[in-house]
Amino acid sequence: VEVAPGADFLPKKKQESYIGAYGTDILLGFDWQNSGKTLAVANESRDLSILGPDLLIHHDGLTFLAEYRWSKLHREATFGNFADPEIEQLSGRHWDAQIGYAIPLDIGFVIEPSLRYSISDWAAGVDERSQWGVNSTRDNNSITPTALLTQGGLTSASLASGATNLGSGRQIDIGLNLYWNGHANKTQIAYSSWRAEFDDGAARAVTIQHQLTF
Repeated sequence: VEVAPGADFLPKKKQESYIGAYGTDILLGFDWQNSGKTLAVANESRDLSILGPDLLIHHDGLTFLAEYRWSKLHREATFGNFADPEIEQLSGRHWDAQIGYAIPLDIGFVIEPSLRYSISDWAAGVDERSQWGVNSTRDNNSITPTALLTQGGLTSASLASGATNLGSGRQIDIGLNLYWNGHANKTQIAYSSWRAEFDDGAARAVTIQHQLTF
């Protein structure tokens, strides 16, 4: 669901940058997703819900984006035909805010410095021991929090022991986007720094990517 304060403020297209286009757009949205009851492993089912608002504000060269997401995972496991099911619920939250300012240059392209900050706590009330970064037990960067929430073996105990980790923590991203021909031809350079929610796990990365759209 998305609403704007009036037709004049409704963007033609929702995107992370308007590359300095003149005008003002304001859009407030609300997202809700539910996986339904899914079988994680043979004796365990899960039901995952994620919901929350997001905000887009664009004014000439400035683009601001923010979102908040709340998640709830209902887990049910049965061991033996006559055993009572083991039931556990994990709730989590995530928010992030991003701002960028596009500066058109006389030589024909646009540069846009940007900043993004996010906080994630995918298992509220549980002190997750980190598996990521320089002080971690293993590298789980290929697993997203949403994917891990729907897999087997995720419990409060496994999170606290470090056997499983959702990557809860704080992250800052500092970027510079170079638009050679709008979104069809752009280069993105970013520095990212992540620190774990509970222990001293940390990770830093520099990424450079170029995108061509035909």
